[in-house]
Amino acid sequence: MSFFKTPAFKFKYDSDSLGGVLAYYLYTLRNNSAIVPTRLFIYPSALCNDSCRYCSDGIYASKDKDFLRYEPTKDFFGNIKYINKLIRDVKKLKIKDIHLFGGGEPFFYKENMFYFLEKLRDTDVFIRITTNANNLDDRDINYIVKNKLLSQLNISLNTESEKTAEKIYASSLRHTHSLNTLNSITKYKELYQADFPKVNIMSILLNVNLGGTAVGTMSN
Repeated sequence: MSFFKTPAFKFKYDSDSLGGVLAYYLYTLRNNSAIVPTRLFIYPSALCNDSCRYCSDGIYASKDKDFLRYEPTKDFFGNIKYINKLIRDVKKLKIKDIHLFGGGEPFFYKENMFYFLEKLRDTDVFIRITTNANNLDDRDINYIVKNKLLSQLNISLNTESEKTAEKIYASSLRHTHSLNTLNSITKYKELYQADFPKVNIMSILLNVNLGGTAVGTMSN
């Protein structure tokens, strides 16, 4: 039996069950008079802690963009009141699948993101986050795995060396940090005999890897 399998959770740590119920819902949608939300996409912030050459977003990407000039108190995950309202809605609507991602970095407001995840620990909802992992350290990974906070972690990793990372990111150290993050996940999943979070590597095929410019397409 999986470390995370409990009678209370049908979807939180079982992507197959989640996929099945979502597919059935879409198949029967035309016959239903009421639309019931099951999947929720959340953009926690438009701010990012990196400056990728292929990206037009991010806190360092463009200083003259008006949409980046908003007050932190008005940013979604910069405000606990917004997060508490979101948590109540997730539970009330019985959302089964949450995907946190966007032009910004979900862990930009790391403390608030952990608050959000902790409040949903006892809720049967599959939670996945797409992140550059810049703001995560070994202690964070330990906490995530030990406390079963995430179902899936998608990590953006587009480089094979620090030399390539220097041409793409704000810091060449991001490459090594990403590898260290993956090592931490493996270490703590073995320590706690855990199957989750599942890990996906999100990559972009870049010409810079071949000596050109950083232009590419998404590839899983």
